[in-house]
Amino acid sequence: MRDAFLFAAKWPSSSSMRPLARFAILATTVTVLATSAPAGAGHRSRGLVAHFPLLDRLEVLVRSRDVLAIDGRFGGAVVRERLAPREEVLWAGARGAVGVVVTDRRVLAATVGSSRWSETDIRVHESLPSAVYLGDRVALVLTDRRVIGIAAMARRRFFEDELGVNETLVDVLVGENVALVLTDRRALGLSGFLSGFFEQAVSLHERIDDIAALADFATVATHRRLLVFNAPSGSWQERRLSLR
Repeated sequence: MRDAFLFAAKWPSSSSMRPLARFAILATTVTVLATSAPAGAGHRSRGLVAHFPLLDRLEVLVRSRDVLAIDGRFGGAVVRERLAPREEVLWAGARGAVGVVVTDRRVLAATVGSSRWSETDIRVHESLPSAVYLGDRVALVLTDRRVIGIAAMARRRFFEDELGVNETLVDVLVGENVALVLTDRRALGLSGFLSGFFEQAVSLHERIDDIAALADFATVATHRRLLVFNAPSGSWQERRLSLR
């Protein structure tokens, strides 16, 4: 699992996190979230070694009323976004080919090769983002209503999925090129190479025994079956487990 940046004072900070003003006073609204871990720790970093590790290629800076994404792969090209009057940056960070900025009004995302910042507004009656998860080529931003995803190598790089009424978030894990969001109804796979979330239904009666996010795939093991999400293909595979 890669670093999980949680907007709550009770969580430990990460060495690659750059907290800005007021980040510590925001309270998380997510019931279960993973804590941060250094690269290579926690869930095992196995997978397709051709896709990782990725050195940091993107830097995010906040200067006065501007948010800057500095693209090291393209000779230090700068993508600029102007902040609105009285708009306040709550958090900014980058890892690998992905950068995210959270303000009190919106979520901004940039990737290597971006010509502009992508954005989505915080909706009326929606919480401010409670957590940001960064991998090398993927990122997740969580609110109480939505899961926002960023895929650095996809054609469409910025997208979201609505959480259903009474749908409960169970866990979130991020690897280098893959992310996994598990709720009490489904598993959402995110690939750093393809656009959108890939959904697999999970029964309310299935007991979750283990989940993992590795470099290029993620797994969900229940007492009945093993679900495997493959990031390069964007596909879920199911293996039935013997009942003993």
